[in-house]
Amino acid sequence: MTDPGRRRPAAVVTGGGGGIGTEVALELARRGVAVVVMDPGVGLQGEPLNEPTAAQTARRIAAEGGVARVSTASVTDRAAVRSLFAGVVREFGSLDIVVNTAGILRFAPFLDASEDDWRAVLDVHLNGYLNVLSEALPVMAAAGYGRIVGVTSGAGLARGAADSAHYSSAKRAVAAVTWQLADLLPDGVALNALSPLAATRMITGAAAGGDPGAAAGGDPGRRPSGDPGRRQSGDAGRRPSGDPGRRQSGDAGRRQSGGLDLSGLPPARDMAPAAAYLASAEAGSCRGQVIFSASSELSVISPPRLLEAVRTDRTADFAASLDTLVPVVLGPAEEQQRSTGGSNARFGPVFDQPGTTGPVPGPAPASANCLVISGHAAIAASIAAALARCGMTAIDLAGQPLTGQPPTGPSAPDLPVGFAAADAAVQRAAHAAGGIDAVVIAPGPFAPPGLGAASWEQMLAGYSATADRVLCHAGWLQAAARHAVRTSRPIRVMHLADATSPPLRAAAQAVAQLARCGSLIRPGQIDVFSIALETAEPADHSPVAHLIARLLWSGDASALRGTELVARPGWIGIRSHPGPAATASYGTSAIPSWIGDWLRAVRQN
Repeated sequence: MTDPGRRRPAAVVTGGGGGIGTEVALELARRGVAVVVMDPGVGLQGEPLNEPTAAQTARRIAAEGGVARVSTASVTDRAAVRSLFAGVVREFGSLDIVVNTAGILRFAPFLDASEDDWRAVLDVHLNGYLNVLSEALPVMAAAGYGRIVGVTSGAGLARGAADSAHYSSAKRAVAAVTWQLADLLPDGVALNALSPLAATRMITGAAAGGDPGAAAGGDPGRRPSGDPGRRQSGDAGRRPSGDPGRRQSGDAGRRQSGGLDLSGLPPARDMAPAAAYLASAEAGSCRGQVIFSASSELSVISPPRLLEAVRTDRTADFAASLDTLVPVVLGPAEEQQRSTGGSNARFGPVFDQPGTTGPVPGPAPASANCLVISGHAAIAASIAAALARCGMTAIDLAGQPLTGQPPTGPSAPDLPVGFAAADAAVQRAAHAAGGIDAVVIAPGPFAPPGLGAASWEQMLAGYSATADRVLCHAGWLQAAARHAVRTSRPIRVMHLADATSPPLRAAAQAVAQLARCGSLIRPGQIDVFSIALETAEPADHSPVAHLIARLLWSGDASALRGTELVARPGWIGIRSHPGPAATASYGTSAIPSWIGDWLRAVRQN
């Protein structure tokens, strides 16, 4: 904290009206911090209930002799966030801490989730976080001091779940922003994120409400009113008959959810010491870390690490080289989450002498069609040419064959916008073409990068479109998945995410997480892949297109479902999924005095 002998530090805790937010607010107040409890009093699914949850937490702080203020502002209202932070500075002299625990859930299976469900979840978890960062960081940077603690979830990091894909993607974006932004901030300002695992109302509400994937996520709970499993009217709570995620009668009463024993989870109050530590002056050397807390243990979660890279420039026939590279390099790296190199060379000169002929189309259905959804005509043409070599026909949204010839215009026609429009467009294309076997979702725009070494202000401005990019990919994936279910035919889907500038890479990570969740929608029927395109060089379009075609056509591609593939100038690589890099065990929820030294040692590694 900043010199508590001279003045009382001030903190804002969003979502402070319940669950982990309340416990963090109480813990900070016990440490002499003036706490503004910020909570609009909404229900678990974001429904406007106007409950006095913030005031209830503030009264508890006051009863213990602490200083508290109340705000019913929502993190989704940037102007209200700005006004609140300015008021904190006026009253207390500074804004020292913000802990962002605000969150909601929507209980909707992936195939039934509405665009409103997706927008609501992304708006609170992702845009709310960005609003907090955008308004707190200028204040803290000007003061030369500040601590911001975001909240992510294991559901967006080490695992995925089809029926909480919106939540999972949002939380992955939160982690990505934290990893990217923290090292760009001025000295004295530290940004980290907590990934808590606790028996909060959000988790038990998810278990009762029918979303085991979200229940496994360990998100900071906020206090819903009334029944914690309350569903909104309409499609927010429906599951289609026969859905593989559907609960059977009696499941709601069990204490198992999503593979976790809820009775064994620590209480929400056990998450508060870790959050308070990250909010303290002592944690100043901890920057850009995602810290998983299970009460008596902390783990540092590493961002995706590059495991393997394969050359794409000046190859004899990259499509033929993939005959070796996919099963020998990329597949094993995904399975083992490590490089399998470091010993004898694993193959011969396959880049210059592939030794195979490349794709050899086998028996195909009458309609081996791949719908290519792209706003970039040159990339679409490259994909069409690569698919043709595999015996597949690339089609556009009109159901007409795409040519593999270079386009005469700079871009493709504008794409339909919104979930309903995407669903209708996929149905029309399938009807016109006689069926769809694969889909490439590559909305782009894949423009030449405008940012090199960006400042934190530029990065924040660039993040503003992240939610819309995730929404676009999600809408097209849902449309493709619904088509597969309607027609009872398997489908493969490739997401090509625009990551051509640094701010776009947070969205690309969220899309990668979406692909992981998508492969769980109907295993064996719907396979989903993703590539982050981090190059705007036209020369890289062809090798990326050949990899896309390979994954959509080949029988050995299933090993790469949900893989975090990346394309950069001259090479294509595979990254690990986020996971624990190091763990500290200490047997109690109290943070030991040596935890700062441990965090420094982990960072040095």
